[in-house]
Amino acid sequence: MVPLVGFKDDIVISHFVSNLRIGFEQNPVSTSDAPTMRAAIESFGKRTSAYESGLIVAETYFSQIHKVAHMQSHAAALYSHALGRLRLDLQYINNDFDRARAFLGLWTAYFLSLYELISSSTSGLWLQHAQGVATLIEMLGPDSFQTASANALLEVKRPFLVNKLLEPGGISHIVMRKRCFLEAEKWKTGPWAPQPDSKLPGSMLMDVFVTLPGIVEDADKLKADSEKMRTGTLAGAAVMASRTKLQGRVLSAITTYQNLAGNGKMYTREFAGKLASTWQQHCV
Repeated sequence: MVPLVGFKDDIVISHFVSNLRIGFEQNPVSTSDAPTMRAAIESFGKRTSAYESGLIVAETYFSQIHKVAHMQSHAAALYSHALGRLRLDLQYINNDFDRARAFLGLWTAYFLSLYELISSSTSGLWLQHAQGVATLIEMLGPDSFQTASANALLEVKRPFLVNKLLEPGGISHIVMRKRCFLEAEKWKTGPWAPQPDSKLPGSMLMDVFVTLPGIVEDADKLKADSEKMRTGTLAGAAVMASRTKLQGRVLSAITTYQNLAGNGKMYTREFAGKLASTWQQHCV
């Protein structure tokens, strides 16, 4: 029998990419396009931090599925080294912005956040990495996501960044009670500007979800303003106007979703219920 230990890295990476299927396994058509997950791990050699962080999460995923304890320990040992490499990469990006390096840094931060989630860490480091993903996406800007692989990459990251109604492991800006930069109109149109008709219904629905964290943040401000109204430091008319505007945003989100969902009446009711629940919990 041929020993497989020399192929261990290739085996666990292939297992990870094939099972998650979030990396659009083919390589990008153009070298100017964003790297896919497979390209980030494989095509740039074993020298990049993206490769190392991808290997870490791949080993952890494989070890949990197949109960290989020593592999999980090895991944944990590599983790601190990968953190150091990511910090250096981010310094280079801040000092001399390079889009290709930023895309690789985006994958690195994403892999490390997945590692924290898969390893069931309670340290909160996954949130820091996920926030790093958000920062890199914002630095790249909406026009950087107009090519095929880059656009697909953004589509994977948007649910991850916005809220837990869509993805249990996401940052959940609703929980942080902070609006997400993705609610800006340029992020809803810019990535699809060359081919507006290529935007799928699911992407349009995501445009609705990215507004929810901002609704919650505005609700917090409304509560604070209501307290000022009670103490006489803010006019009641201004508070009522803000409340009416906020209610209008919630109703608009529900209506937009219903129009996009078409015949999906059960799902529409589910979404409307979640919005109503969000309003009750955070906005009333």
